[in-house]
Amino acid sequence: MIYEKGQYVRVEGTNELKIIKEVVIVSEKTLYVCCDDVWYDGNNLYPHDMKIEIKNSLNEELSFSDFGEPKKVLNDLVDYVSKMDEKDFNSFLQTIKSSDIDLEGPLI
Repeated sequence: MIYEKGQYVRVEGTNELKIIKEVVIVSEKTLYVCCDDVWYDGNNLYPHDMKIEIKNSLNEELSFSDFGEPKKVLNDLVDYVSKMDEKDFNSFLQTIKSSDIDLEGPLI
């Protein structure tokens, strides 16, 4: 699969989200330089939403780890919520309350 600069991908085996910084072709082989400055072979990358789409199609529950490294996902969520005004925060809480998110179970 061919990815483009700026696209989000996941690294096979680690589930880490990466952003493609550069696409480099060397001897007919496409390599991708990601935001961590590591070069990846396209065979080691997959679309960022593929895991979520597969779980949804199988009616499996999603977990925080499906969206990336759980601590990073939670930190990003806390950062996002802390910048909301009161109206947006209340709307966010209503969305959480009316969703199927299991706040009692394990996060990972």
